[in-house]
Amino acid sequence: MKSMVYPIAGVLAVLLIAAVMATRGMSGLEDGSKGIRQETGSTSSLGNPVTHEGRTALAAAPAESPGIAAPEGSLLTAVPEKSPVIAEPEGSEVISAGNTHPKSREMASVEMIPLDWQPAGIPSVSSVDGLPAGAAVISEVQVEGFEHVGVIFYTLAGDDDYIYADLTTQQGHYELGDIGTYNYRRPEDLHANAADLFGGRLLKVVGGLGANNTLSSYYRIGADGRPAGVLRVDTGHTAERDLDGDGNAEAVAAHGLPMTAYAYRWHDGRAEEACINDALQADSVMLRNDLVYEASDIGSTEIREYRMKPDGLIPVRMPAK
Repeated sequence: MKSMVYPIAGVLAVLLIAAVMATRGMSGLEDGSKGIRQETGSTSSLGNPVTHEGRTALAAAPAESPGIAAPEGSLLTAVPEKSPVIAEPEGSEVISAGNTHPKSREMASVEMIPLDWQPAGIPSVSSVDGLPAGAAVISEVQVEGFEHVGVIFYTLAGDDDYIYADLTTQQGHYELGDIGTYNYRRPEDLHANAADLFGGRLLKVVGGLGANNTLSSYYRIGADGRPAGVLRVDTGHTAERDLDGDGNAEAVAAHGLPMTAYAYRWHDGRAEEACINDALQADSVMLRNDLVYEASDIGSTEIREYRMKPDGLIPVRMPAK
């Protein structure tokens, strides 16, 4: 009996020791996994997750990803669930080559919408000895941004149609012709100021044409004080904006309701104009402060958004289908 007890006791002791070691091993593994998780979850000074070796640690994606929303203003639509594509940075207009979302494929195939650029009007300038006989001065403006440049606004006796302007420089007087209609002959309706346009500083003279329309004339003043007409805009209130992002401002104008928008550029030594409504085949087009054109049609709630590039217009986001 004793000879059998010892082997049995030995076996039990071995099993007990193995169980204790297994329990300690599991505890060690759990502690070790906690250490790995803590180490992987640590962050660098830039807020990026890093491992103990300094490499970026990528967290495992959840089984059911909700999808990554594209930044506002991007051409990208929301990334679909389980998509490996990372959305472009905010404001990006780049379509990721690997994006398999049907909207992205549709947008990648969108072509640039061309603009029908046509020669724009040029204001007249003629050298004169002074104001004509019968001129009644409305106001005089010394233009800031230029030396020895002034503009005199006046009416003519017997002319109830137009307002006229005289430009004075160190070279003398220059007649600018009609710059607005007679109904808008108050001093506050008439303006002369410097404007940065087409890569240079120009003189801008503005008069009224209607309740929602003005006549803007732009002139280049040479170093010798001689003026030259550059652009004449009678399609609405004007502003100078860098529409295509090339570093030089274009002129923009809009008027009416529904609104009609125009753009003006300098190309091959002359000013050109294009109607944005015609290019987008839209009843109404307006330019937002962020330089995005909104196009819409009468009877429709859909709004289409476009940006201008040197070669034409591109959609900011595709309309929902």
